[in-house]
Formats: sequence, C-alpha cells, structure tokens
Amino acid sequence: MCLLENNSRHASDPCIRKGHEVSSSETNDRLPELPRDVLLLILSSFTTKEVKRTSLISKKWNTWLLGFYPKINFEPSKTIKDTWYEIRNNDDELAKKRTKFVTWVDQVLKQHVDSSIDEFRVVFDLDNSWQSHVDKWVSFALTKQVKTLDFNFQPVYDRLDTLLNRCGLTIDHCTPLPGFNHSLTTLRLRDVNITSEAVESILLSCPFLENLNIIYSELLTSIKCRASLVSLKHFDVSCCFKLKKIDISAPKMVCFRYRGKPVELNIRNAVSLSSVYIAAGPGEDILYAFDHPAMYLPQLEALSLGIPVADFASELTVGVKLLKFPVLTTLKVLDISIRGCHLSSFLSWTPLIEACPALEKLTFKVDYCYDCGIDWKILDRRDGSPLVSLKTFEILSYAGRRIDIELAGFIFENAINLQEVIVQVASDPPYKREKPLPPARISILKDMVPPGVAFILMEP
Repeated sequence: MCLLENNSRHASDPCIRKGHEVSSSETNDRLPELPRDVLLLILSSFTTKEVKRTSLISKKWNTWLLGFYPKINFEPSKTIKDTWYEIRNNDDELAKKRTKFVTWVDQVLKQHVDSSIDEFRVVFDLDNSWQSHVDKWVSFALTKQVKTLDFNFQPVYDRLDTLLNRCGLTIDHCTPLPGFNHSLTTLRLRDVNITSEAVESILLSCPFLENLNIIYSELLTSIKCRASLVSLKHFDVSCCFKLKKIDISAPKMVCFRYRGKPVELNIRNAVSLSSVYIAAGPGEDILYAFDHPAMYLPQLEALSLGIPVADFASELTVGVKLLKFPVLTTLKVLDISIRGCHLSSFLSWTPLIEACPALEKLTFKVDYCYDCGIDWKILDRRDGSPLVSLKTFEILSYAGRRIDIELAGFIFENAINLQEVIVQVASDPPYKREKPLPPARISILKDMVPPGVAFILMEP
C-alpha cells in the first residue's frame, strides 16, 4: 500500500492537523514537525523495534508512530539470537526470554489505534504455552484488515521436545473469516499448526490472496478449495509430513513449490504456471511429480528438483539404468540439487536433460557427497542426444567428485552450442572429512571444457 494514500483518514487527529502534524514540545528536535506523510515515508523501512527507539527523540511522537505505523514487525534482536544457544536447555531462561518478547508484542498492539495495517510479522521461538496470546494476535490482524500476515515460530535450536512436538501453536478456524475478506494478499506460516479446514476457510475468505506459504504443520493433511483461487500467484508448501493431497484451481498461479513426501497433486487450470520446484525428503521418491500434467504445460519454463540419495543406486556394479521422461517442450531453465554419497552417479538421470529440447541453462549442485578415500572410477561416458539449445552449464558446490566429473563429461560431449561453464567451488569440504579442494581437481574439469567455451571459476 502506498503510504501517501492514507492522508485523509487521520485528518481529524489533533496531533496531525495541517500546520501541526506532531507536537515537538517535549524535545528540541524538529523532526516531529515534519508532515505526517513525510515521516511515514522515512520510517517505512524501519522495524517495529527501530520505531520504538524513537522514544529517545520524543515520547509523544513515538506513541503516535506506534499507533499508526502500517508495518508491525516483531523479531528477536541479534543479542537474543547470539545467546539463545547458551540457554537452549535452561527452561527458566527460555521462559524469561519468551515472556519478555510476548509482553513487548502485547504492549505494542495495545497502542495501535489505526483501523488497518499493511503487515503483521512475528518471528520468535514460541511453544504451545503461548497459544492464547497468538490467538489474540490473529484476531488483531483480522480486525486491522492486514494485507501481509507472517508468523514464524521456528525453534532457534531444535531440542528433543521441539523435535517430538515441533508445532504446538495452532490456527484452527473452521468457519469463513470475514475479517480477511478484501485485505489479505500474503500469508506465511512457519512452525504453526494449521488444519486443513482452516486453510480451506482462509482460501474461501480471501479472494485477493496472492501468496501462500506453509512450512512445518503437523496437522495439515490436505490443501483443497471448492472455489477457484482467482488471485493466487505463488504457492509454497514444505515439510508438512502428514499432507496427502493438494487439489486447487489456480488460473493465475505462476510459481508452485513443494517439498515433502509424495502427495496426490491436482493443480487445475494453471494456465499461467511457469516455474515449479519439487523436492523429496530422505528416502522418498520424486518421480511421482512427473506424472502430474502441470509438469508438461506449454508455458512451463523453469523446473527445480531436490533429489534425495535414495534415488541413486550404486552403479559401480549394476551399470547405468536410464530413467524415462516425457518431453518438456518449453523448459528453458533446469536446476537440480541432490544429496548423495560417494557411490552416487547422475548418469541415469541424463534422459531428463535430453527431454528438454529448449533448455538453455542447467544448474547442478550436490550436497553431502564425499569420496571418503574410496578408490572409485568414472563410469563409461554415455553419449546422448545433441543438446542444441544449452548455452550455460553451472556447477555449484563443486568438489571434483565422481558425480561432478561424470555429468560434466556428458554435457561437454553433447551440448554442441555451449557458451560458458560456471563453477563454484564448495565452500566447506563435505562433512569436513576432506582437506580443502586440491587445485588438481579444478584442473581436471577445466581441461575437459571444449575449445571456445568460457570457463568461469567462482572461489568460495
């Protein structure tokens, strides 16, 4: 919302009438005498804590700002973050920190008198003992016609109790939420238990919702809505381990992201979808995603995959077993991130690259893959179909492992119009069991690059 659009709704406030915007009788500082719109424009990028600090200039100015400030953002200070690890097992100290934080939030909300807010954000490690306060914060946001609602209760350091019951705080409204009707455009929930019924209720009540992000909810089993989501553009759901089904109609969706166990995907009427991200957890299958029609929409241009080690068989002895993929006719950008081991090979997945005739850029990254001193050999290079459109090949977290060299050999052999190779060296040796990357491993890759192709090395 443009800050300059709110000029008229507070014209009756005696502190901000024309010619007397904010009283400065308590201080010699003349900043409070600036027009209200100018003050809000200056402070629009401030956090709530920074606004609170303005009390050092003028208590009256500070009270007015907190009462009308359009962005309410609560998050821990750097000092709290730095000390959290030291007190993570001290229940008394944790309770003190949480009590102080919740008290601060409650006090600020009591001072806010404006009829609406643009953004309400809370980032802190809270457990279910603070449920009643969070319920009041939700009601506050609804009443204020909030546009962006962001709750992040992620544990700073996971302890056993948070691992067993990670999301104690709950949002469970099973009836339509009229307070959201013509306001909410962005909803982000992390480590908040929200039920499937509550999600559907919000979707039905928010016709202008454009961004929906749900991460870590233990109660969520499905995301569905009987009405078409005519405004939804970005949809991100991750690590909701009981989720079994996603069934929505979203004609304006441009980006879909999902990370977790295999689910039944049914994204209907996604005629604008251009970017998809799918990632599987350890031991989970990811090939199910390629059975969904949304993967083959004619406008899909970017695909990102997070592939777990379970999808990689040991090919030292069994050889390469090629996977099969339908053609992705319009895909231009393919981003692949895997978590492997020293026996991993990516050659069985190379048919996916060949199934993208319009592919222009390929990014490849491997995490947690190390040689571990084992004497391995590169598999026989697999010659595939010509990659006529591929111009950029990027390797992130490069460590000169077998999986890196094998894929690079495949690309260099088949990308007949390749223009550049971008290599980012791993910043830390995988698992910290190796010495820093020897220069010889960089030379191995550099010597493989075809003549005329630029080699760009990015040091950590």
